[in-house]
Amino acid sequence: MVAKYLLSLGFLIVAIVYMLMIFTKNYVSTGRIWSFVDNDWVKCTENGYVIWYSGFAGMISSAIGNFIGTYFVTLTFQTAIFAGVNQGVVSTLFVLSAVFCAILAYFLFNEKMDVSQYFGMVLLIACAVLLSISQEEGSVQSILEEDRISGIIPVMAAIASSLGFGVRSIIIKYYAESGYDVYNFAMQSLFVDGLIGSLCLVYQYYTTVGIVTGDIIIPGILSGIIAGVGTFLINYAISVGIAGPASAMANLASVTQTLLDYFLLGQVLNLLQILGLSVGLLGAMVIAVGYPLYKKASRMCL
Repeated sequence: MVAKYLLSLGFLIVAIVYMLMIFTKNYVSTGRIWSFVDNDWVKCTENGYVIWYSGFAGMISSAIGNFIGTYFVTLTFQTAIFAGVNQGVVSTLFVLSAVFCAILAYFLFNEKMDVSQYFGMVLLIACAVLLSISQEEGSVQSILEEDRISGIIPVMAAIASSLGFGVRSIIIKYYAESGYDVYNFAMQSLFVDGLIGSLCLVYQYYTTVGIVTGDIIIPGILSGIIAGVGTFLINYAISVGIAGPASAMANLASVTQTLLDYFLLGQVLNLLQILGLSVGLLGAMVIAVGYPLYKKASRMCL
């Protein structure tokens, strides 16, 4: 699980940089580094400074959801090898996060989607499926029969990952709609996740010789920084928008990966990848502008 812990270290770096920016802003505007107004940790009341337990509970629970999600992503790919399951195919289950978000948002916030958003979600999920099953590098590796594990293990890990991400996003949305600052809350949640993973990384470094090597530290941290920024933006989009479609937009990561493989690694796109890219871009456009066009078309038909 070193890969997950390195990601968490990247999360921690992103959160610390954000908090330093907030401290600088507070100092310039008020002369104080810490603001007891714009934070979800400690509040100033008529009885003095008190810990805001509801804010702590939200940050810790959403951080745990994110930690579980990224932990099971790593576990999914690791177990897929020993189960003889194509890693590209099993990764398509990660799109269930958008479905979980949509279901939870419907029951908790009575958040309904229009026809264009349903259609856009379906297109983005189809995009992820097409791109995953087209990956030639994801071919099943030959393993010894005695090392083989059940194929249900990576499938369950992928479902658990999607559920963790879905719960994390809904928790942040709940607190954002309850009046918490969505920027601070999402970033502080990332800070808690990063702190947990970084402590686990330090523990493994001192207890397991050679498990953390120099050739994986820099790529792992850089991946964590990029993933941390992406996680923050996804959480923000889900908090201020419709949860299901906003979460589904994250599936465009597979489009970005395919394009980078083509331009940087020279991997020629096959028919399924071209079709997947087209479907993904269409899905993003439908979610972004589909509803206004749908309403305009409806008025024209009346």
